[in-house]
Amino acid sequence: MNKLVLLTLCTFAIIFVTGDATAGSIGTPIPAEGEDWEIDEYTYVWDETIIINDWFVKAESTGNLKLDNVILYAEGNVEFEKKVEIFNSNITINKQSMQDGVSISDTLDIRNSTIALNSSLDHFFNMTNE
Repeated sequence: MNKLVLLTLCTFAIIFVTGDATAGSIGTPIPAEGEDWEIDEYTYVWDETIIINDWFVKAESTGNLKLDNVILYAEGNVEFEKKVEIFNSNITINKQSMQDGVSISDTLDIRNSTIALNSSLDHFFNMTNE
């Protein structure tokens, strides 16, 4: 009888644990598409697609940023003043003007991920602000 109860409990546990994982985040909320994302507290994001403008992890932040299995498109300036961890993710940063850039002041830990930094050829060759 005890074995039957244990087997039933294990079966239910397996069913609940093996369900599909859902996307989510804790910490600074993910902004609406095309807005800036200024992170000022520990933030962990998983299984999300994010489209933003500028991306800041501020030095005053109470924690770091961790991305896991995230697709992120940033159109503008990127500043990491605290530790950033990027795992199993695809990040694309598109420089839109001469003032845009990428600044890393702390640790950037990238594992099993792709980072693409793009700028228009016009910016690079002609030194224009367009």
